[in-house]
Amino acid sequence: MSLRAWSLRLAALPIALLVAAAPARSEARLEYGGQLGFPLPSDNIGNTQLGVDAGATITLMDKADAGFGLDLIYHHWPVSAGFQNAFDAGLMFFEVDSDTWALSALQATMHVKFLLPRFVGVVPWGQLGAGYYRVDPNLEFEGTRLHAVDKPGFNVSAGFDRVASPGLRLGLDATYHHLWTSDYFDSDYQVYSVGMHLLFGR
Repeated sequence: MSLRAWSLRLAALPIALLVAAAPARSEARLEYGGQLGFPLPSDNIGNTQLGVDAGATITLMDKADAGFGLDLIYHHWPVSAGFQNAFDAGLMFFEVDSDTWALSALQATMHVKFLLPRFVGVVPWGQLGAGYYRVDPNLEFEGTRLHAVDKPGFNVSAGFDRVASPGLRLGLDATYHHLWTSDYFDSDYQVYSVGMHLLFGR
């Protein structure tokens, strides 16, 4: 199945459920928008090029301070020298001959979001998510390209929002991703990122 077909099928059902459930309770509200983030250099993320996280989020806040939703995000993750060396050590006859190796991943995860009491004009929040990441290693050995794989993972986010105008909020966030990739890369993949988001909905 192609990456596009995989993402559309996975996203269609929960989005339909969210939209259908929104009017079921008069106090429920739907918030949606875009987000942009940048992975931080770490054990797995390199600093030789800029990484990026970009995508969309939708949440049905069916309670005043809690809700559930979906994230669909594309990631470009530069690989650190340490991760590359460990990966090379597991290869018997090849090595990655690149100083700019980067993984790409499509995240499709469900989440639960919790709002905290408003503080000095902003609304802090926390979020827990889990689902699948379609990881493309972007590698080719002797003319054969390694295929993309679907890996389970989870993420933990925290941030705050500020109301810019009725129905529009701006915010900053920080996220930790953990992908169970040890059967593919000989270790799990962990990413820390910071970013910003724009949300619509009343």
